Amino acid sequence: MKHEFYSRVRRYFRSNEFECWSVEFDYNGDGYISEDKIVLEWNNNEPRVLVITKSADRMTSEEYTGIILGLFEDLTDGEGTFYLKRIFDTNVDEYDIDDMKKLHIKFYEDK
Repeated sequence: MKHEFYSRVRRYFRSNEFECWSVEFDYNGDGYISEDKIVLEWNNNEPRVLVITKSADRMTSEEYTGIILGLFEDLTDGEGTFYLKRIFDTNVDEYDIDDMKKLHIKFYEDK
């Protein structure tokens, strides 16, 4: 089976309230490159996830959606037990941990 890409996810920040993860991709077997970020807020047993992607193609990719949903279904109590929002932002590499937490809060306040 041919895949669009291979990916892995690495957590690089954790507090009692938030986690920040990096999503890394390997397209041609040349090694993994960090491209997307995930901010997870553990909120009253209803985790809220924000995926910040720098690829418009991954916003609609079924394979990528399956990876993200499967990851959080494994981390929580399954389908329907977490909130997931995705945004497209080519500047994601510029964000530090505080920027990502602020972006997460902004998107979930609009909920």
